Amino acid sequence: MSSKLSLELSTNGLPTKKITAKKTSTKSLRVRLLSLAVLITLVATACSSGSTTASPDDAPEDSVDTEDSGVIEDSALPDDAAAPDDSAQGGLGSTQAVGRPTGPPTLAPSGCQFNVLDGFEAECGFVLVPEVWEDESDPEAISLHVATFTNDQTPEDATPVVYLEGGPGGDVFFGLEFNLEEQWGELINNHPLVVFTQRGSSLSDIDLECEEVLAESVSALERVPDSEADFEGQIGALSRCANRLLAEGADLSAYNTLASANDADAVRQALGIESWNVFGISYGTRLGQELARTHPDAIEALVLDSVQPTDPALGSLAAVPSTYQAALNRFFEGCEADTGCAELHPDLENRLFGVFEQAATEPFVVDGIDPVSGGSFEAIIDDARLSGVVFNALYAPTLFASVPQMIAELEAGETTTLSSFIGLQILNSGSISNGQFTAVICHDYTAELTPASAYDDGATGDPFFDEVFLGADPAAGAAETCDAFPAGSADVSVTEPVESDIPTLLLSGEYDPITPASNAEAVAAGFSNGQTVVLPDEGHAVTTSECGLAIAIDFLAEPSAEANSSCIESSPAPPFVAPSLEGTVLVPFTEPLLGLTGVAPEGWVDQGFGTTVRDDVNLADQLVLLQQAVPAPVDEFIGLFEGQLNTEVVETGEETFGDRTWQMFEAESLLGEVLLWVNDESGSTIAVGLVGNSATFDDAREHIIEEVLTTITAS
Repeated sequence: MSSKLSLELSTNGLPTKKITAKKTSTKSLRVRLLSLAVLITLVATACSSGSTTASPDDAPEDSVDTEDSGVIEDSALPDDAAAPDDSAQGGLGSTQAVGRPTGPPTLAPSGCQFNVLDGFEAECGFVLVPEVWEDESDPEAISLHVATFTNDQTPEDATPVVYLEGGPGGDVFFGLEFNLEEQWGELINNHPLVVFTQRGSSLSDIDLECEEVLAESVSALERVPDSEADFEGQIGALSRCANRLLAEGADLSAYNTLASANDADAVRQALGIESWNVFGISYGTRLGQELARTHPDAIEALVLDSVQPTDPALGSLAAVPSTYQAALNRFFEGCEADTGCAELHPDLENRLFGVFEQAATEPFVVDGIDPVSGGSFEAIIDDARLSGVVFNALYAPTLFASVPQMIAELEAGETTTLSSFIGLQILNSGSISNGQFTAVICHDYTAELTPASAYDDGATGDPFFDEVFLGADPAAGAAETCDAFPAGSADVSVTEPVESDIPTLLLSGEYDPITPASNAEAVAAGFSNGQTVVLPDEGHAVTTSECGLAIAIDFLAEPSAEANSSCIESSPAPPFVAPSLEGTVLVPFTEPLLGLTGVAPEGWVDQGFGTTVRDDVNLADQLVLLQQAVPAPVDEFIGLFEGQLNTEVVETGEETFGDRTWQMFEAESLLGEVLLWVNDESGSTIAVGLVGNSATFDDAREHIIEEVLTTITAS
C-alpha cells in the first residue's frame, strides 16, 4: 500500500471510474506546518536579504550537508554500472545500469544522496541487482541506493533492522533528512537501520515514475469532476507512460514483490549481514512476508505494521468499501466519546454525509498554496473527491482529528482545512513512483489473481461506498488499467498465505481504512510464533506513533516474549480539540540570520527564519508563531507580506506591551487567519504574527503573546 496521498485520490493507485485513493504519509504529519514554512521562509528570506547574505555557516544545525551527501562519483560504482542521472524526470534516463552482476552481491560505496542529520552517521552505496532475476540470460541490471544509519548510542553488536517502505514504489529517502530523528531515532538507538530504494522508485536508476499520470492528475483536479472523463484521462496518461518506458527498454513485468524480496536479500549479502530483523509498514508488510517465504534463514524477527495480506481478495482494492466504512464508523465513535469533540461537533455522521451531498450538487472550489512551488492552486472537489480526502485523513490522528473542523468549515462555505489536505497531496506527489506502484498492483494483485467475487464480498450494500468510492464496475476498471500498463501476472503461488515460525509482531490501528486488524489476524494464522497488537487510537502505520514504535522496539529486544503493549493505556487520545496553552513554558529563542533574540514556546517545532509551529494538535488547529526583523519601514514590510500571502492586510488598531506600542494587522489567507503585531524602530520593523485557526488566537494571546512581545529584540 502507498504511504502518501495522491493528487488523483486513487484506491491502491489504480484509476477507477469514480475515485481512487493512495495513502497518507504518516512519517511527516506537519502538513500545514510544512506548507506554511515554505511560504513564511520566503518572507523571511526576502525580508532579510537587505541586511545580510546567508552563507553555508548559516545553515540550520540539524541538517548537515556532509561529504557523504554529495553527488555520486562514477568511480564509486561497479565498472558495469553508471551513476543515476539526477536530472531524469522518470524512466530509464541516459544512465541505466547495464551488465548483469556476476558473483555475490557487493556494495559500491558512494556519497549519500540526501543530507545526513546531525547526530547520525550514514554509510551509503549502491548494490547492483539483475532487472529480471529469474532469467539469467537477461543482461540488464539495476543499481539501488542503500544507507545504513547509526548514532553514538547504537550498540556495535546489535542485530541490524532493515526497513521495507510502503508503496509499492515508495521513495524511502523522501523527507528522510527531516524526519529521521522523529521517526527512527529511538530505533537507531538500539539497532543499525538499513534502508534501500525499491526497484522502479526514486534513486533506482530505472525509475518508473509516470510524470504523465501526475500531470493528468493535477489537470483533473482543476476541472469540473467527470468520472468517465477523468478515468479515461488517467488511462490515457498511464498508457503513454507505459509506452515510453517500454521504448526506453524497461521490462515492466520485472517490477514486482518477488523481485523486490530478492533485491532485499541481495542488499543483506552486499552489506555482509548474516541475519537481520525485518520491519515493514503497509506494502512493506507484503514484501516482508515474501522475504519470510523466500529467504527465511536470514530473518531473526519480523515486524509487520498495517498488514497487507498476500491474498488479494483480502488486501486489494476489492475490500476497500467495507474497510473504509468500518474505519469511518470508528471515527464517528471516537468523536462522540471525546467530550470536547462531541460538544463542538455533534451529530457528526449526518453532517458529514450532508456535506457529501452538498459537494455532489455543487462541488467546492478550493484555492490554496502549492507548498512545493510557493504558487497557488485551484481544485474542484465533488463528493467522490471529498470522500477520498476523508479516506486519507483516517490514516493518522493529526489528520482525522481535523475532519470535524473541516466539516464545520464546509458547512459555512469555508475551505481552509480542505485546502491544507490538497496541499499535502501536492507536497507528497514526489514520494512514490506511480509506475512502480501500478506494475506491482497489476502483477501481484489485480491482473488475474483477484477473483471477481472478491468485489462482491467487499461490498457494503451502501451505494455511497460501493459506487461513489470504487465505481460501478471496479473489476473492469482495474482490468483496463492493467491493460494500459502491461506488467504481466504473477504465479498464483504468490497469493498463498505464508507459513513461518519466525517470531513476528503484527500491528494494526483501529482507524485504519485500508489494512484493518482483521488483515493482521488472517496473516498471523500462518505464523506459529506470531502475535497481534491493535492500537485503538491510531490509523495506518502505527509505529509512526511513540507507543507503536516502543512496542516494536521492545519486541525486537526479546522476540520470543509477549509484546509489551502497556503504553497503549497512557497514549494520548486523538487531538480532536486543541488543549489550552495555559502553562506553556517560554524558552530563550535566537535567530542569528535575522539578528533576533526573544522567547518561543518550549516543544514547538523550530522551522528556522523565526518560525515556530505548534504540532501537538490536529491539522486544523496547528498554529504558527512568526518572529521577524526587517531592515525596512512598516509599510514596506506589510506590502511584502501581502504579496507573499496574496491577500489584503488590514490595520485594526494598537496595543502596548511594556514600553513599546505595536500596530496591529489582520488578514485572511489561503493558509488561515493572520494576526500581526508590528513595531517600527529606527526605520526597521520588528513583527510578531500568528497564522492558523483564529479560534486558537485568544488562547495564544492570553498565554504566550505578551511575553513574546516584551522580550523580542533585534540587533
